[in-house]
Amino acid sequence: MRNTKFDLFLENRKEEDSRYESEIEINSVEFDVRKKINDNLTMQTDFDFSYEKGNKQNEDYYEIKSYKLSETVTYFFQRKYRLFSRFSYKRNNRSGSTFLSFLADKKDGDIFKWNINLDYKIGSYTSVRLKYSGDSYPEQDDVHQLEVEVKAEF
Repeated sequence: MRNTKFDLFLENRKEEDSRYESEIEINSVEFDVRKKINDNLTMQTDFDFSYEKGNKQNEDYYEIKSYKLSETVTYFFQRKYRLFSRFSYKRNNRSGSTFLSFLADKKDGDIFKWNINLDYKIGSYTSVRLKYSGDSYPEQDDVHQLEVEVKAEF
């Protein structure tokens, strides 16, 4: 398949955090498919699975099995505009103790994240960016952010 790129990532990571007195082991598999539709449009789909096992000083054991799907689209228009969007859905299946469950990415349930950027190049030294992003975590209110940035380089 022309203009298509496939990547497979395997990771085994161990972390120790003195602040939370935690030990965490994470095993993950990520499969990415990137397709250049034409010179102006690129799409990328990511599939992730991770298994996390953690504890607090060999007590309070927990496990999280996560499944994540992300879609990214980048579109260029007339050499002045760039539209970038990323949407992701993650499902955490958590079991065991509630240790570290106050951290949003370690909660049991569905997690949604989104990001849309529109960049406009006004001239050789000036550009404008409009950015809308947000996230939705279990047991928390959705967060929406809107940013406008004007940049002039001297």
